[in-house]
Amino acid sequence: MNNWADAFFWAKAYQKSALLAAEKERLIRQAMTGRERRPDLFCRALARIGRLLIAWGCALQARYGREAGTPLPPLPSFPAEPSGR
Repeated sequence: MNNWADAFFWAKAYQKSALLAAEKERLIRQAMTGRERRPDLFCRALARIGRLLIAWGCALQARYGREAGTPLPPLPSFPAEPSGR
């Protein structure tokens, strides 16, 4: 076989595999566009600790830091924890 024919064959094969890999990557990105990424364990744990600290602080303010007739400010609303564990 000629060297140029081998080189042409391998260049075409490489080009085809590169195009297939790029198409696969494009399809993966397209499929992931509308999805929200699920937070990892560390992020969920920090969010839970934050909510507990806020609840604890509000309870302490209600018990010790406010006069009896002064209403407490409303609690902030948090998004629900993702289910699917």
